[in-house]
Amino acid sequence: MEKLKVALVAKNLGVTIQSVYNYFKKFGDLLKGHITKENGKTYLTEEGLSILKTCLPNETQSNGEDRLEKIISGLQKTIERQQETMEGLFKQMNEERSRHDAMMIKFTADFKDMRNSLENKIRPKELEFLTAPPQKFEAWKPEVPADPLEGLGFLERIWVRIVEPQKLRQFDS
Repeated sequence: MEKLKVALVAKNLGVTIQSVYNYFKKFGDLLKGHITKENGKTYLTEEGLSILKTCLPNETQSNGEDRLEKIISGLQKTIERQQETMEGLFKQMNEERSRHDAMMIKFTADFKDMRNSLENKIRPKELEFLTAPPQKFEAWKPEVPADPLEGLGFLERIWVRIVEPQKLRQFDS
């Protein structure tokens, strides 16, 4: 009696290794005595494989063409769902675009109305100040204080310069 590894059983059945372990759990009572574990590895006897083949639905024993057709039909369904999703998104996008277009038309009309009302309120006489030449204004100049020595005699000027320099400081600033 030859022992087969789980990977070989999976390859023989045309399923994944995880599926084989699931079958072991599902049909554990029927496979009792045919499943052994040695050094952390699981083995199945040839007789256990034949029991497992009889217990499995026909889809695992079907030929490659049937599996290919199922894969293709699954992909077609996926593509159809994606196309439906895309059509829904395009429909939403078109609705949003039409809403935005309507808003732009309304804003354009409001802008035209505002511009017309502003043009009617401003008269040419009110705009003359824009075209008139600018008026000339003199810049402000601070007052210049009077010279403290003005009108004084020679000796008085010397006296102010020597004895009263605060009068001259006011004039310097």
